[in-house]
Amino acid sequence: MSLTLPGSFGAFAFGVTPFGYQLADPPYAMLATVTPSYLYVEYNDDENLQAFVTAYNGLAQQYVNWFNQVGLPIWTGSLIAGPLLDWVGNGLYGISRPVFTTSTSTSFGPIATFPIAMNPIAARTVRESGSATIATDDIYKRVMTWNLYTGDGRQFTTRWLKRRIERFLHGAAGVDPIVDETYDVSVTQAAGAFTIRIPVGGVSQYLLQAFANGVLNVPFQYTYEVLIGQILTDTSAATLTDAAGLTLYDTGS
Repeated sequence: MSLTLPGSFGAFAFGVTPFGYQLADPPYAMLATVTPSYLYVEYNDDENLQAFVTAYNGLAQQYVNWFNQVGLPIWTGSLIAGPLLDWVGNGLYGISRPVFTTSTSTSFGPIATFPIAMNPIAARTVRESGSATIATDDIYKRVMTWNLYTGDGRQFTTRWLKRRIERFLHGAAGVDPIVDETYDVSVTQAAGAFTIRIPVGGVSQYLLQAFANGVLNVPFQYTYEVLIGQILTDTSAATLTDAAGLTLYDTGS
């Protein structure tokens, strides 16, 4: 069951968008009350069986109420958290919780690459160091919104990229902050290498790590570098393009 919303919201299930917008009259109303079970007439005078059926109906109603309240497909909901968020991300959308890693690897082996008596003769040693951090629910939801949001269209442009960056930086728990301008983000491009400059603070460091670890859906044929706190200011022109007409720098939204 899906519903296409007007404007830039895209298509989402059950009449509720991941941005907290509830439709007044969803076309597919969820079941509010469970169809109760009942005893056959010949057992109506058995108090124990009547109590069992009453308890069973109450438990079934609790399940219905929970499903109606939690809104499983809406990953931005406050009730979608922890292991349940992992289940929704993996089970419904195929997006695992990101793990941000920083690692270095040093290989020792060829002559003169390591001090004497450091390694056994004719041996090769690889030393690795680094750290791994599991994304919080907030960052996980921002990543999911980046990868699943369809309101920007599917054509990769500077505007597409900047609006997604703004949404990641300012949309707490993946909720769409309604991006109406992108002046605090600059994007330049040269020979397929994109340089992204974003403000200091907030979740800027997580955006840098998300690009570095490849958890965001972007065209794979380009490379991306994120710089924090190095925003370009260009008052001479709103847009710069190369000879082929490809936008190199866009100060607009």
